[in-house]
Amino acid sequence: MPNTNEPLDLAAFQILSHGYMIPDYFQGCGISCTPFNAVVTGCGSSEAEAFNDALDQMAESGASLSFVEVLEQTNNPSNEPIPEEYEESLYYVSVRYNTPN
Repeated sequence: MPNTNEPLDLAAFQILSHGYMIPDYFQGCGISCTPFNAVVTGCGSSEAEAFNDALDQMAESGASLSFVEVLEQTNNPSNEPIPEEYEESLYYVSVRYNTPN
């Protein structure tokens, strides 16, 4: 995705919380059969950390969207860590959105 000087209009977006799993088993997230043309996926030791990672990736792509606005849409992602018996796992959160044509 090209990085432009104009902020992206993110009126429409979708947040997907994939849960936690071992990285080798996460199959990713795409935009096929959706109305969106871009996707970022974040990972971390909690849902909130994974969500923040996804937002960082959006910001690096040129998106101008405050964390608070998105956080309100998600009903506050959980900061609860992954259970110890799944210590090799990571939590994954994806954000699908549209970029200007």
